[in-house]
Amino acid sequence: MQRLRKVGTTLRNNWKKTIFFSLAGSYGVRWYGRKLSEEEYMRGLAREALVYGSSLQGVQTPSYAVTVILNPVASGGKGRKKYEEYCAPLLHLAGLKVSVIRTESEGQAKDIMEIMDDADAVLVAGGDGVLLETVTGLMRRKDHEQVCRNIPLGVLPVGRTNTLAQKLVGVMTGEDHVRLMGEATMNVVRQLRKPVGVIELENQGEERKGQKVYGVNSVKLGAFTDSQRRADKYWLFWGLKKYVTYVGSYLTGHTEVNWDCDLDIQYTQSNDSGTKGGPASSQSSSGWISWLGGSDLKQTKAEVNGANWVKWPERFRGSQIDIEPVDGTGLLAQLYRGELGLLQFVQHGWAIVGGKEDYKVENQTISTNSLFMDPGNQTKLLSLDGEDIEMDGPVQVSYLRDRILMFCSKSDSLDSELTENQPTVARWSAVNSLTARKLH
Repeated sequence: MQRLRKVGTTLRNNWKKTIFFSLAGSYGVRWYGRKLSEEEYMRGLAREALVYGSSLQGVQTPSYAVTVILNPVASGGKGRKKYEEYCAPLLHLAGLKVSVIRTESEGQAKDIMEIMDDADAVLVAGGDGVLLETVTGLMRRKDHEQVCRNIPLGVLPVGRTNTLAQKLVGVMTGEDHVRLMGEATMNVVRQLRKPVGVIELENQGEERKGQKVYGVNSVKLGAFTDSQRRADKYWLFWGLKKYVTYVGSYLTGHTEVNWDCDLDIQYTQSNDSGTKGGPASSQSSSGWISWLGGSDLKQTKAEVNGANWVKWPERFRGSQIDIEPVDGTGLLAQLYRGELGLLQFVQHGWAIVGGKEDYKVENQTISTNSLFMDPGNQTKLLSLDGEDIEMDGPVQVSYLRDRILMFCSKSDSLDSELTENQPTVARWSAVNSLTARKLH
């Protein structure tokens, strides 16, 4: 009893140290438990991958060759370490023939894809930025239709932002980052694939008309996107910087944020994905709400190359426009109102950071396959899959349905019926025979 009393007295007299070491010890226990769980999870995946790699193959059967485009500086310079620790061992255990190309400069992934030749699959080890470059390089090839049918793309999510990887794998980031990388890698080993649509951003200006860049996640422009770009200025707040940036952008960074999109917007009502031809105007009209451009806003329609284009004669004066694929069939554009107060702006920004839908600024939506935006004589900075693109003239955003083949989870895979209830060896035999037919 006297010893316990002495310990209690010591803790009371050194309460600051007691609190600090208690918190540190609690964190250490949780961290160690998580590491043990991750190691056990990776051992399970390694055993599964080894079964694939141990299956018998014919002497003449070519190895399944994958080319990995690795961004070694992804995730703040940790991209290479993550790939080598969590992804590469599974690929090698599965018996895949792996070739790694490390990018050394911006745009190199695009150049690599434009000349890529002898691969059965291409894996992008990085974040959303290098994936955008890879898809753009693939879609710019003269033989892109054939290549897109025969060479699937995979995402090894070793970057900071892995939006598409989360959708394909069905695992959110955070403490599940190891699981995200592991499952993404095993989807390649398991040969689970599905077609994925592509967002095409085409320049319609006179100087660079016809130039195209391709993405898979979203096109964004406005105050919330500009605020996200400023997050690194609040590095002092560590994990809270993504939240603080919205408060700071409204109060002190007001001049660095685009609060008025100020765009002419037209969109097509055609069900034919990727319909081309420029927008135009005609006589038919119907009303919309005033904050998009004027108190008496009217729509005008025109038939262009089989597509029914709709135009608003007044300019969109809202705070943000987000354009994303929806259900693999087209685009959904969300146009947010302008003249936001501090509370509205911050609440919506925090909902974005938390991935929640519980609060949103008032908005209207457009379901379309192609959308035309014209900033007039202004220069805007829009975001395609998180990468900044200067918009100094009109652009057309189109959705190209089912254009590329990507590795995905079993629940989404078109190959799951072929591999269901079959032994592992049969799966690899099917894959190898498909590869052999393609090579011949």
